[in-house]
Amino acid sequence: MPGDLLPKGLTYYCDSDIRVHEIYWRLSGLYCEIGNEDMAKRHEQRLRSGARNFEYKKRAKKFLKPIGIIALLFIIVGFLPSTVMVIPVKSRMTCRKVAKPEKVQNTGTCYWDAQSFWYSPWGESIVHKGIDIFAKEGDTVLAATYGVVIDKGYGPVSGNYVKILGPNWRIQYYAHMKKSDVWLLQFVRKGEKIGEVGNTGNAMGKPHHLHFSVTTILPHFWKIDGSIQGWKKSFYLNPEEFFAPAAE
Repeated sequence: MPGDLLPKGLTYYCDSDIRVHEIYWRLSGLYCEIGNEDMAKRHEQRLRSGARNFEYKKRAKKFLKPIGIIALLFIIVGFLPSTVMVIPVKSRMTCRKVAKPEKVQNTGTCYWDAQSFWYSPWGESIVHKGIDIFAKEGDTVLAATYGVVIDKGYGPVSGNYVKILGPNWRIQYYAHMKKSDVWLLQFVRKGEKIGEVGNTGNAMGKPHHLHFSVTTILPHFWKIDGSIQGWKKSFYLNPEEFFAPAAE
């Protein structure tokens, strides 16, 4: 419609290039033709509001889609049946539980103390809620079972760490690593390399080892006993229950 036929001040509303809602656009143009400035403004505002809402919905859809996929992946993994775990360190020698660690220290043997789990006293945490697998620096750290990496990073206590959500809503925790080789939300297979043995965090200056623990999101109340912090055993599970190493 010719701009010189419009009342003064209406050019902006009639020349707008917003095309979100065709009906509002045509009504705005109609009111411009008949000189009704208030109605032209009102429909222009509706056009702008519609454009903003469309953009918000578009962004929300783009944002929520990957979140939905991730949530679905977590649910699928969590409900998968449990599987026997592999010992999470690959060394020159097979890693094993030993009853007398003083006999194998400094011999290059990959091992963990039979009394490692729930050993007390253990610093600020009171009890040791996992096992420490001693090995050579740089030895391969393996994913004990398949799962999704839900957290990784560096902490003053844990050093380089990785957390993996596996079957039956169990979280595997790997700490004091020299480095990690996975990324957040990565799906890992059982036995896949996820890092290397080290002594980072508060293990600095100590023999190289991997701290490995298993926690459950669904509490196992039948695990509670009369030991120190025994109620926490409903969440912190003994990793040895999931693989069968040979004792010395």
